[in-house]
Amino acid sequence: MVQIGAHDERPSPASQASEAGGESAESPRSLSPSGTFPSDADLPGAPASVPPAASPSGAWPADARPIRLTDSVFTPWSARQAPGSDSHDSASPPSQREPGHAAAARRSRPSASAHDPLSGPWPSFTRRTGETASWTIPAKQPADVEQPVAAGSEEAADTPAAAAETDAGDVFPSPAGGPAWSIEPASPLGATEFTVFDVGGLGGLGGYPSGGGPAGMGGPIVPAGRRRMLTLVGVAAAVVGLVIAGGIYLYVQKASAAHAAGDNRGKTASHVPKMPEHVVSITPAEGSASVDGAADIRVEFSAPLSPHSPMPTLKPAIDGTWQRHGNTAVFVPDTGFKQRMQVTVRVPAGSTGVTSTGGGLLDAPVTATFRTGKYSSARLEQLLAQLGYLPLTWSPLSGSPAPLSDTRAQVNAAYKPPAGTYTWQSGYPSELTSLWRPAKPSLILKGAVMAFEADHHLTLDGIIGSQVWRAMFKAVAAGQMNTHGYSYALASQKLPETLTVWHNGHVIFHNLANTGIPAAPTAVGTDPVYLRYRTQIMKGRNPDGTKYADPVAWVAYFRAGEAVHYFPRYSYGSQQSLGCVELPYQPAKRIWPYLTFGTLVTVTPP
Repeated sequence: MVQIGAHDERPSPASQASEAGGESAESPRSLSPSGTFPSDADLPGAPASVPPAASPSGAWPADARPIRLTDSVFTPWSARQAPGSDSHDSASPPSQREPGHAAAARRSRPSASAHDPLSGPWPSFTRRTGETASWTIPAKQPADVEQPVAAGSEEAADTPAAAAETDAGDVFPSPAGGPAWSIEPASPLGATEFTVFDVGGLGGLGGYPSGGGPAGMGGPIVPAGRRRMLTLVGVAAAVVGLVIAGGIYLYVQKASAAHAAGDNRGKTASHVPKMPEHVVSITPAEGSASVDGAADIRVEFSAPLSPHSPMPTLKPAIDGTWQRHGNTAVFVPDTGFKQRMQVTVRVPAGSTGVTSTGGGLLDAPVTATFRTGKYSSARLEQLLAQLGYLPLTWSPLSGSPAPLSDTRAQVNAAYKPPAGTYTWQSGYPSELTSLWRPAKPSLILKGAVMAFEADHHLTLDGIIGSQVWRAMFKAVAAGQMNTHGYSYALASQKLPETLTVWHNGHVIFHNLANTGIPAAPTAVGTDPVYLRYRTQIMKGRNPDGTKYADPVAWVAYFRAGEAVHYFPRYSYGSQQSLGCVELPYQPAKRIWPYLTFGTLVTVTPP
């Protein structure tokens, strides 16, 4: 048996009659083109004297309930009324009254309101193997209610003869002898208390509770409550499955979208053009002069340099380090550039040039050239005072002086001397102090430079040049102080003439001396000692033009051919020489060590 749709499992009286009579002819039944079931007159082989009972519309059997405008698919079948009737029972004709056992079974079923309205009042179709085609109209209506018939039918539905004929005509034989189909209106909610499953048409309708027929091979009988539970469980399982499937779909879609977005971001990042690097500024700027050679050199870029980026180069190269500070590369020299030097800063470009952290390259090399300034003599004067080559001490106006061992600080101060003050050592005469001009050229400064040059084996010219500065930086770094102190000599031509020597602010020597005769006077003024001999044959011309060659000792030249030395005379303290300052042997020998290179010798007028 093949069951289509929900239906009442109870066998109709016509089916029972067919089974009892042994009818086996089967014939397919088809619907009319309008979608309604064909009338008996349309069935092949149907007796002409037995017309089917029809509903007022002519589309359904007489036991069907006509659908009103107020009805819907949710209106139970049993609740639909025939036109003009007020109750369910009044719609059933006497010919469709149920047998006692069928009526009892129907009354024992729950009311229509207890069923699921979604199962619908749909008719059921049953294919029966071994039966002739039939159109079964089960008698489900009470016996005291007449079934209305379609208008124009040949017989009235309220006559006993018509009812009898209708009962006799419930089953219409199939002219072809094929399988029989039966149609039954659904129960009020399309489900009954029991559902019969017939496997392969091996048995009749089984499990009917009222004993309407043998159970045969119909299979298990499932209670309606359990069936509803299974239906709900099935629907819930389907909903849950749909939700899970939808969630998986959304997750996969989002994951795919995120993956695609990640790929796009990666592709976008990999294809983002690298911003080229630019040089914003170079300090010192191009063409600058008098630059502090010990100052930092700064190159500012548009973006920070990569840690592995090459750095700018300097020409000439000096010791120092390049440092990165944000967007700026800073060169910190160990000492600094020399004075009056041309320096070129070159920033390399291209694939071998500077590279930003973002991978940007410099399009073209950038260069800047500047020239360093001149060391200040004022700073050299300060250093000479610190090293003890001056009769003064120096100290900065604020703080403490830069350590002598800090070469870079000393070079930086050579370009930019710090402000400071000098203090005279006590004991020196006014003839010396009057010669002092701080931060300006002076005889005191010249004598100190010559003393420094002598100590460092330089040419004694008293000129502050590159050699003096180079030796000064070394001496400062090494802490090489003046070891012979500061001396000053004063030759007075007032009678009796004398020579006085101060050393480190103290008078250490005072002795009679001779100066030049009026024909060859000793020049008045101050000059530093520039040449010294222990012994010498002094040669020259006398005022009369004759030549002389006299041996002398403990010689210290301070101006041209004028010197302090030993020369034998019968007396001392008057003008006797040809321009020199003459001393007896022992005094000359004793003072000679103090008359070092650079010692200032002043000759006063008579």
